Amino acid sequence: MGIDKPSVPHDIEAEKCLLGSVLLSPDAFFEVAPVVTSDAFFSPSHRIVWDAAKEMFDANKAVDVVLLKKRLQKTKVLDEIGGEAYLVELFQTVPHAAHAAYYAKIVTACSVRRRFLQAGEEIIRKATQDIEPEELAADAEQRVAAIAETMTSGESPSIGEAMDTTIQAIFDRLDQPEGTTGYSNLDRFIHGFQPGRLYVLAARPAIGKTALACNFAMRKASDGPELIFSLEMSTQEIIERMLCMEASVSGEKMRRGDFDESDHHYLTTASQKLSALPIHIDDQAGIRISQLCAKARKIRRKRGGMALVMVDYIQLVEADDPKLPREQQVSTVTRKLKQLAKDLKCPVLALCQLNRDVEKRTDKRPTLADLRESGAIEQDADVVMLIHRPDAYDPDDRPNELDLIVAKNRHGACGTAGLIWQKQTMRFEDRAFVEEQF
Repeated sequence: MGIDKPSVPHDIEAEKCLLGSVLLSPDAFFEVAPVVTSDAFFSPSHRIVWDAAKEMFDANKAVDVVLLKKRLQKTKVLDEIGGEAYLVELFQTVPHAAHAAYYAKIVTACSVRRRFLQAGEEIIRKATQDIEPEELAADAEQRVAAIAETMTSGESPSIGEAMDTTIQAIFDRLDQPEGTTGYSNLDRFIHGFQPGRLYVLAARPAIGKTALACNFAMRKASDGPELIFSLEMSTQEIIERMLCMEASVSGEKMRRGDFDESDHHYLTTASQKLSALPIHIDDQAGIRISQLCAKARKIRRKRGGMALVMVDYIQLVEADDPKLPREQQVSTVTRKLKQLAKDLKCPVLALCQLNRDVEKRTDKRPTLADLRESGAIEQDADVVMLIHRPDAYDPDDRPNELDLIVAKNRHGACGTAGLIWQKQTMRFEDRAFVEEQF
């Protein structure tokens, strides 16, 4: 038994009353303009009238039936809307413009319902295609979220109206512990990993970015559930690294199976502690950004929150449209990672490869220009951190020291946080000497 296609939601009379109110009073237009667009009208004729009137209002020109008729004649669309007689009919629809906001509410409500109906039809159409369920879920969620974002009053609050909320938010911070990354040298620049922000950690291969990111994740796990997308390493490899860090047992010993009774004890204790952490690891290779976001939202719903999402690394995440040029693919990925941080109200830490140019220079210290496909990454990130390890190029140059360069910080100062890398156990600690910020 088939399902009858629902009728398209619309209210022609409300559209006529809204246009009549606008023609009667400029004040009515400026009251409803923030929430009404031409595509909110079901009638093509009404869309034409609205667009013409809006252009005149935006140009600070008077609007009445005669002047509007002349404009529609000039653009050769007067006959499409029913001629001058229909303009007069619109003008005479309402006796005054006092209820313009009420009519606007009806018109926009019908428009939203139509958009939901169209989204549902598109979701059904895609569901008949050979598309992964995770991608379908992400697409459906994004379509609904896009419609929901338009359902606002359109009112811009004055500074006075917004002041109470802002002051309360400031006072609330006094009652909460300051955010932390687990490293005080870095916290003095970025004040911890903050919800809704995108953090990029970049380095050349084998410099230690995955190890440092795992240290961040382990130190922040007490704040709540975390999700690690490991596109390069397997889940087992990530866990082995975390065991090295927690147990302070050499990774080389673990690989050879050459450890003594005390090491065995430390590893057993570390495994029990790590098992209790709310960390989820997803090592699906070739994951698309829509799938990644869908999985993150699923974990958040299941666990009731999210403390951190980590992505290792940006260039391995696939765009939903692989036909796009490479830079546009990376741009899509970083933009959606930023949106994910805002949607989940948690920090997203995305790792990134630096290009080879840094190795060709005498000064190996990386800069923002060394980011691969750097434009979109630098633009979308709230904070960009670059790892510089002098001993990676000269073993005698400050061995085991690491400079974590905060090269971009949208909400604070830039500078260099000094860390010590214990290479065998992959642990990082604050360095006593901290370079001055620049």
